[in-house]
This record gives sequence, structure tokens and C-alpha cells, in this order.
Amino acid sequence: MGNFNLTIEEFLTVVNQVEGILNSRPLIPLSSDPNDFSSLTPGHFLIGRPINFIPESKITDIPDNRLSRWPQVQKINQIIWKKWPRDYLNNLQQRV
Repeated sequence: MGNFNLTIEEFLTVVNQVEGILNSRPLIPLSSDPNDFSSLTPGHFLIGRPINFIPESKITDIPDNRLSRWPQVQKINQIIWKKWPRDYLNNLQQRV
């Protein structure tokens, strides 16, 4: 978590948001129509529908000392979401 000192509630919020990110990743397309971008996600198995988040403003470039507690939690979530495709998903690709 870097230099962040989170309360238990803030930490649990970050963990829940990461869980939502992981459960929103596409597994397979829901139809063979190339114009239909909907896909089956782990959220479908958990709650019967995709897990959707309301988009939040980008705050990853704002210095930490200018953020109050809730924006700090949001910033951690945005940093994790930014690193997820770069660090983890690239490792899933098979290299020839």
C-alpha cells in the first residue's frame, strides 16, 4: 500500500473494490454477434448479472498530501486497476 496508513474500514473498502474489479473481468462473449460486446463475467455467477461501477474521476496524479481519506482510498483502487492489465494480464499470455 506504499505510504498509506489505512483504517480497517478503508482497507476493507479497497479489498472490496479490488474484488469487484476481478469479478468484472470478461471470461467469454455472451453471443457470437461481433457488434455485441457483452461478456460473461465472474459476477454473473455471484449475483446473476455483471458488477458495474459508476466511473470515478481520475485522481492518480494528485499528490497524496492534497487528498482526504476517501480520495486516498479511491486513488489506491485506481492505481491497482491501472497496474492490473499491465502487470498481471500480460503474464497470462503465452509467449512463443
